[in-house]
Amino acid sequence: LQILRRSAGKPTDLVVTRSTSEESITLHGIVPAVLKPDALPSLNSHPIGVLKIDPTLELVHLGLLDSIKTGNLVMLSLLQRMGEMVQRPRQLKENAGGIIFMYQATGVVAKNGLVDKINLMASLSVSLAVFNLLPIPILDGGHLLTFFIEWVRRGKRLTDQQQQASLMFGLAIIGILFVLIMSNDIIRTVTHQLPQ
Repeated sequence: LQILRRSAGKPTDLVVTRSTSEESITLHGIVPAVLKPDALPSLNSHPIGVLKIDPTLELVHLGLLDSIKTGNLVMLSLLQRMGEMVQRPRQLKENAGGIIFMYQATGVVAKNGLVDKINLMASLSVSLAVFNLLPIPILDGGHLLTFFIEWVRRGKRLTDQQQQASLMFGLAIIGILFVLIMSNDIIRTVTHQLPQ
């Protein structure tokens, strides 16, 4: 998908490998005739290559119990994907992003319809909630860690100096993460790598 989106108007060779055979096909990432070029998302004025495929969506109305069950399955799937990203550092680097990445992803999703917008909002909300629960001092997860440490110490509170030192340590971690994520965003923008 990344290769196709980066090669608008250029042929892209692809080899499809099945258990019984291999076949070569050429994909052409072009602007569909049914859409105006300005109706498609672009990054830094570079057009995005797309295929002439228009998948149809089916709207299904569910009852209350089925809606709750489906919502829980979607949430579980999102959390599993986040867990897989953490286990694979390269995937984490490709999918983690800051303000620039969120802006670009929102621009792409904004033209895909309401369902994709809601999915993006839900993904961002869950991602921020999980990040906030990390055991880093200054975040909510850091406060929970402090409470746990005090519980292990049988109610003996941390001194003001210890609390201030842990908060400064947490602030340093957040600062380092901010610099790393923003530099990754800037590199992706300069090299025209689009959010997926």
